[in-house]
Amino acid sequence: MANWFLRIFGMGGDGQNSSTPVLTKDRAAESMINSLESLNETEESLEKKRALLEKRIKDELEKAKALNAQAKKKEALLALKKKKMLESQIEQTDNLILRISEQRIMLENQRTTAEAVSTMVGAADAAKQTMAEMNIDNVDKLMDEINEGNNMMAAVNDALGQGFDLGINLDEDELDEELKQLEAEANGVGMDVPETPLPSVPTTVVAPKAKAKAQAEEELAALEAEFAS
Repeated sequence: MANWFLRIFGMGGDGQNSSTPVLTKDRAAESMINSLESLNETEESLEKKRALLEKRIKDELEKAKALNAQAKKKEALLALKKKKMLESQIEQTDNLILRISEQRIMLENQRTTAEAVSTMVGAADAAKQTMAEMNIDNVDKLMDEINEGNNMMAAVNDALGQGFDLGINLDEDELDEELKQLEAEANGVGMDVPETPLPSVPTTVVAPKAKAKAQAEEELAALEAEFAS
């Protein structure tokens, strides 16, 4: 079995290229597909033949019963002999169907295994090619560059976190005192608010009618004084 797989992939038994002509993978796959199709067709044909034989056996049995009922013993025995011969053919057909089924199953398993092996070979080649292109020196250089970039970023973040020195000396006690003063002003403590005197309310209430009468009398007196002069 191992040699069979090696020959499929163009290799000799020692793992080297064989000098004897072998099937390529494409031709081997095509040959296997054709064989499977041929086996399926043959199996279907045998199944049809078996169904036909069963029908003929049933017919011969019915014929033998009818002839025996008619007292035609010789003809009835002949029908039974034909029935036995047909049964023998069915047995042979069943054996052929069984052998073909076994062969078909074997080829299908081999085809599945060959496809799996081909896939694994392709994966191994791809992995080998990838590793060949991956230089360890390039990987080390890449990691150094990444670490250097991370260190630079950390240094920048540290520098930004230190804040700025504006050269101004700030007295913390003085600032606290000023803050307390602002809080006191906001709460209305220590603020002198001048009192504004309210206007006095007159105590004498002049009736509207009396006021109008007095005004009319004043106007009349003014007119009389004007005519007298």
